[in-house]
Amino acid sequence: MLHNNDKISINQIDVVYTMLSNFFHFLYMRIFKGHCPTVKDRESEKVKQLATRLKGNSDAETLTNILEWQNRNIEFWTERHPMWIILLLICLVFIIIRFFNLGWVFPESAYDMLLGGIATLVITIAVILHLNRKIPVIDGFVKIITPSISIDFLLKNRLGVCRDYAKLTACLLSNIYPNEKIYFASAHQHVATGIKIKNELYMLDQRLPILTINKWDDHRKLTKIERFNIVNQVLIKRNKNCFLKLKNKSVPDIKTLTLKMARLLNVKGKQTDDRTLEICWKNGFMLYEDDEIVNYSLARAIRMKATDKVVNTNTINEIQIEHKDNDLIFLLNYNV
Repeated sequence: MLHNNDKISINQIDVVYTMLSNFFHFLYMRIFKGHCPTVKDRESEKVKQLATRLKGNSDAETLTNILEWQNRNIEFWTERHPMWIILLLICLVFIIIRFFNLGWVFPESAYDMLLGGIATLVITIAVILHLNRKIPVIDGFVKIITPSISIDFLLKNRLGVCRDYAKLTACLLSNIYPNEKIYFASAHQHVATGIKIKNELYMLDQRLPILTINKWDDHRKLTKIERFNIVNQVLIKRNKNCFLKLKNKSVPDIKTLTLKMARLLNVKGKQTDDRTLEICWKNGFMLYEDDEIVNYSLARAIRMKATDKVVNTNTINEIQIEHKDNDLIFLLNYNV
């Protein structure tokens, strides 16, 4: 039986319900709708300049340029990941219960532990923002909980999560390909941008190489696909099965793939004293598909990783490819 001071009014229940409903709606919009670019985003001078720089002589070169630039320049913003907001939302529920004197729900000690956890979380994020991100703490907190950060902020600070990558990709693609169809593909707590070229939907998902929608589905498990209507700035849901081809169980032809990578990397095949660099494409055996754009982007991914290891790709004289479980292993023999 509740005491008089433990009872709550209908008005208090309505207030709590409204607050929680608004926050859950906010969370939904933050996770699933923060990737839709605005006119201001697409017409940003910085976006237009970057799009001009990244436009190549072919579709394969252009799409690879976009993804490689993101791969090299944008860092994943861990503090902005939805899990942080989910944890903060749970904390908020506890605080609301405490504020409305619902002590009959949780013991007093639970609130002390909760408040200590909140303080630790806030201090940790503040330190990261100040020391690692070089962003003013207050502004950083605002951006963390904002459903959609501006493209100018993203390009200035080079920080983002999947929906920020997706929005930037859509902005660049809409500037370079104003007449092509751009899509957003969603998976569990993830979203990426794709563009349809010659009846194939290519996914640009933060890191090289580019994947076809079929292989992206194998990796991410597609749940929803939406077309971005540039004119009306809205997302139009499409039947995902219309984009997925009938899948077969064919595996990559390692010999053919080796020849194609050797050609794209301009491997001379000279037999000299050399060293070997090993590059692993995680799950590559499962994700690879023999496609012109995929092959080009894969060769660029290999070149980028070799360069990161201070290996001049012009010194590569042989390439060998192996597969271990679901991974593809590229062995580059190069002159010292």
